[in-house]
Amino acid sequence: MQSATLLQDLGRHADTLRQIVFSSDSRLLVNLSLCDDPINIWDPSDGQLQSSTAGCDDITWDVTFSEDSQHMITANDDGLARLWNTTTGDLIRQFGDEEGDRMYAAAFTPDGRSVATGTDVVQIWDIESGTLRHTLIGYDDRRSTGVSIEAMDHAMRDSHEIWSIDFSPEAKYLISVSCKTDTVRLWDIVDWDLMFTSQGNALWFSPNGTVFVTAGHGIDTQVWDTITFELRYTLQGSGGVFSPNSELIATTGRDHTISLRNLETGQFVKTLKGYGTAQPSVMFTPDSETMITNSGKIIHIWNVATGELQYLLEDHTEKILALALSPNSNILASGSRDHTVRLWNIASGVCLQTLEGHGDEVWGVAFSPDGTRLVTSSDHGIVKLWEIHQP
Repeated sequence: MQSATLLQDLGRHADTLRQIVFSSDSRLLVNLSLCDDPINIWDPSDGQLQSSTAGCDDITWDVTFSEDSQHMITANDDGLARLWNTTTGDLIRQFGDEEGDRMYAAAFTPDGRSVATGTDVVQIWDIESGTLRHTLIGYDDRRSTGVSIEAMDHAMRDSHEIWSIDFSPEAKYLISVSCKTDTVRLWDIVDWDLMFTSQGNALWFSPNGTVFVTAGHGIDTQVWDTITFELRYTLQGSGGVFSPNSELIATTGRDHTISLRNLETGQFVKTLKGYGTAQPSVMFTPDSETMITNSGKIIHIWNVATGELQYLLEDHTEKILALALSPNSNILASGSRDHTVRLWNIASGVCLQTLEGHGDEVWGVAFSPDGTRLVTSSDHGIVKLWEIHQP
């Protein structure tokens, strides 16, 4: 039977944890709160501290590893992004303007040669030289669909902070989100032209890349065509979770139902009923055959093909605050206000183990990409690293 043992307590943070970030090869781990200085980089294999950063005494909003795990980029409140050596913790280079606006987001471009940063604009920096390559600035009140915006050095102003930066699955577009203006944008990463602008504070692509969704508080969830940027359809309800095979999209309604629709057409397929709260979280297993929802202190396991409820997981005594599915989709981890983490067998609905030791509400659970480690975090910045044992 799969189980977990505590490998290491990763210390107490000065503030509630904001991010748990594994490198893509599972060799490195950062757990970040706003007030961390220095930032500790851990080796998840044994829970030992590998290195610590030095040279930044300001709030860190975002952290990302490079694909080869050799470097780490942080976005800081002083308007700078910092590139770090993950082995030594040494500062390699800074990007940005110390007199500029606070920096909420930073990310490596897919080719690994540049860094994208977000303040009131998105800027692209060359890693080797540290020079500014492009400044991407979009009009506040412009709504464009399939239009490339031409301007001197791309100088079109968005006067509010960029909250997040990401890239589409096929690395064709940069996604920027400004939450103050509820604006999402797509930029072509070849010429860095603005291709799409819409209302929302979230944008995500389907696994097959044919459509993307925009959503936000008080804003309709809309599904757009990736090639033409035309609106495919508008969804009633919240969310817009894609099945991994890109056949279905799931939304949740205030009438305590989950609607499944055909992803390409938006046509209704089936409704799932029986959970207790209006807005549960929803996730699919990688094979798209099972859907997991949680509402309150109960987890529901559904058969996607039939719409039948397979299992109710009811061992938690307080509200569930976090869920994570192992990479092989065999184990579900749940963190709760009851101060525990529970490990569940997805196939049987059986609780495999209860992980104790957190003295407060458990707000974060995350598996390493290789599935051998689990990180859990609770109030007051307590972080624990667990080893997952395979049968």
